[in-house]
Amino acid sequence: MRSGEKCLLTEKDLEMEQGLKALEVHKRLVVLARLDLRVESALCFYLHEVDERQLYINYGHAATVDYARESLGLEDRKTRTLLNLARRFEERPKMKESFARGKIPYTKAREAVKVATAKSEEEWIQKCRTLSNRQLEQAVKKELPPQKTRTLVLFLTKSASRRGTARARQWRNSRVKRSPTSRTFSRSVWCAIPRSNGDS
Repeated sequence: MRSGEKCLLTEKDLEMEQGLKALEVHKRLVVLARLDLRVESALCFYLHEVDERQLYINYGHAATVDYARESLGLEDRKTRTLLNLARRFEERPKMKESFARGKIPYTKAREAVKVATAKSEEEWIQKCRTLSNRQLEQAVKKELPPQKTRTLVLFLTKSASRRGTARARQWRNSRVKRSPTSRTFSRSVWCAIPRSNGDS
């Protein structure tokens, strides 16, 4: 099947017959594979319609996620991701068109849309078509701002001296805005301060 030909699903394509000629097996697989990509884009579009127009109310649901779970059997996480894609596609028309035509799969669009802009979407469309999922994830990760990490070191002591508790509280308060209560330190000391010989 050539790239310019339409992929129309028929009942014949869904009939599972053994012993077909290689060309016939190939044609059916091409149709099914391409339509699988189109199904994801159609789900994205119509779930967005349900969400924007609050059509879920017609079926007794309070949100699109509930409607998709109960009526369509979709996992909440996937529904939220598809809705997020639809919203982001509004500012990325070229990526939206590529996704709608099945040129980029859902798994790659989900990653690329995190960093693609109106100016860079063509570049990311190309990356979606040429890079593997893992390579694309790494490329996206490089473009995302670094995440702030907080490290908290805890160790438990059987008995905390007043001096040790005060030092622990001072260290803790220097790293968080909210001061821990005295009760927090009654049985354990949260600190990463090396204990001196004078502490007991």
